[in-house]
Amino acid sequence: MGVGNVPFVGLNTNPKNRKLADMSTRVDVFVYEPSSNPDYVNEYPVDFADGTVLHVREVVRHGMVVDFGLNLVLEPIHELNFGAKDTDVARYDCRHNSIHFHQFYRVDTDLSKFVVLQSFESVQSHEAAELLVNSWYDRCYDDMTDRWIIYVDRWKEN
Repeated sequence: MGVGNVPFVGLNTNPKNRKLADMSTRVDVFVYEPSSNPDYVNEYPVDFADGTVLHVREVVRHGMVVDFGLNLVLEPIHELNFGAKDTDVARYDCRHNSIHFHQFYRVDTDLSKFVVLQSFESVQSHEAAELLVNSWYDRCYDDMTDRWIIYVDRWKEN
């Protein structure tokens, strides 16, 4: 017994021997895979300045963006890119069962940030997931085109 007649918290004072819940039972989680038959895929660059480019990939089905990738890179001609290929700075995409954002860093790649904006785990159908992707696309595109300088500055800091 604890203080007075109050038992200690967490101490099982029940004389019955109860078994713990079986936590090994797997709960099915929805996994979103973009449709394999889109109407079209649109890929194009948005050139900001001096070798800073946003590579845009839009997968469109029934008039909706159902998958996308927005990858901000420094091309080899950029003064801070000392390599022979594009260097990742920031990215929005829909892989790994979520809509998420990556912030990369120049020196300390272990610090790279991964932020989930919308998970698909609780989505009930493929159509609902497509609606979610479509609803996030413009926000992500606008953020990347409005704040690209901030993402490059963050990349430079580390």
